[in-house]
Order: sequence, then C-alpha cells, then structure tokens
Amino acid sequence: MSKEGYIYSLDMVRLNLEFVDGKVQNFVSWLNDLDTYKDDLDVKHWLSIKEFTYRDVFNVTLTDCSFVFAIGFNGSAKDRYKGFIEFNPNKCMGNLVFKEILDKLFLVTFR
Repeated sequence: MSKEGYIYSLDMVRLNLEFVDGKVQNFVSWLNDLDTYKDDLDVKHWLSIKEFTYRDVFNVTLTDCSFVFAIGFNGSAKDRYKGFIEFNPNKCMGNLVFKEILDKLFLVTFR
C-alpha cells in the first residue's frame, strides 16, 4: 500500500528463461504425461517454424488459473534455447499443480 492509501496489484509476470540443452524434451514428455493423468489440467501445444517466433508454445489451463510458456526462439543458433513463462501471480501462485510445473521447469533452465 502506498502512503496515499493506494493498493497496487501485480497482474502479470514474464520470466525470460534459458533452457539446458538435452533436458527440454524430458520436461515436455513429463508435462504431456501430467496432462494425461490429471483431470484439472489442460495443455495446448502449438508448434511454429516461422522465423522470430517461438518453436514450442504451451497454453496451460488449471482449475483456477492459466499460464503460457514457450521454448526455442526461431532466431539465430544461440536463441534456440531461449524461452519464457508468463503468468498472473495473484491467481497461479496458490495452485499446487502450477508450483509443481514451475519447480520442474526451473530444473531444466539456467538461473
């Protein structure tokens, strides 16, 4: 709360990520398995080969929040391991499935 009495809310966080080579496919396979066995999880996966877009984009919907993350920027060779995750912390941080996915995602990225 500000000194004037205003309350501020952070509605969107975008974290830029750099993925570890060789671990990305394991994460994607794990996420697909999780999607298969969890009723409160829906994963949509888009693939793009256009230049200057992300190769793999995932839209994940949970019971009380949704978020998007991407892997593999189609730019130069050094960009192929770049990605991001974008989410609303007010909605997602209380969801245990989101935390599980975020923890697993951080295992396959550099910090």
